[in-house]
Amino acid sequence: STATVNTTSRNAVYNLRYVSEKTGLVKVAIKNAEGRLVLEEEIFNEKRGFIRPYNFSTMPAGTYTIQVKDAKGNTDLT
Repeated sequence: STATVNTTSRNAVYNLRYVSEKTGLVKVAIKNAEGRLVLEEEIFNEKRGFIRPYNFSTMPAGTYTIQVKDAKGNTDLT
């Protein structure tokens, strides 16, 4: 499985792209620069992956980490 974060044409909106041949539960956690959890959700991957937009426009400026956890382990994206 692979996970990447890409910018979009909309300001402060980023797409998480997850690709995997295996179906199953994927946990997504977004943490701020201090390591505090600001969002957590579970997405069921049923068709080779998904693209999920995240809007950071209402969050304070800074660096955020998106952690993607599946059956194979964790991937951290900044």
